[in-house]
Parts: sequence; structure tokens; C-alpha cells
Amino acid sequence: MPITEDIMQNELVWPFIERGMSRGMEQGIARGMEQGLGQGSLEILLGQIDERFGPPSREIQERLEALSPAQVIAASRKIFTAQSVDDLFC
Repeated sequence: MPITEDIMQNELVWPFIERGMSRGMEQGIARGMEQGLGQGSLEILLGQIDERFGPPSREIQERLEALSPAQVIAASRKIFTAQSVDDLFC
């Protein structure tokens, strides 16, 4: 005999499903915001490099894209004292 009860309608199971879905959405939103802020920081740094040293090469862009958001922020702070683009990676 097949089971015909929909667990999504079950009063005992639904609160656990709902809590899991809520946590998943919160984590997804937080991850998306972090990625967005990281991408925005990278775009700002690329603009700063362009203004200070000229357009960055593809190699420099790839190196920057490999950095964590915290590393991008640290590099953007160095832009004011850097003598070359390579100084941003130290």
C-alpha cells in the first residue's frame, strides 16, 4: 500500500522543513551580499589602478580576481603609497 501523506502538510515535520529553508535562505543572502561587496571592491580597485598606473593587464586582473575580499580591501588601501601595481600584492 503506498504512502499518500504529503510531508509538507504534516504538522510535525513542517516546522523542521520551514526552519531549514529559512536558514538556507539566510545563508544564501549573506553569501550573495559578500560576493557582491567583494565584486564591488574589486571594481573600485581596478578603477584606482587604471587612474594611478594605467589600464591593468589581463594578468594583473586575474591575480586580483584570485584575491579574497579582505585582500582586495587591503590592496586598495595600498594604492596611495604603491610605486607599482606589484606593490599591491605585498
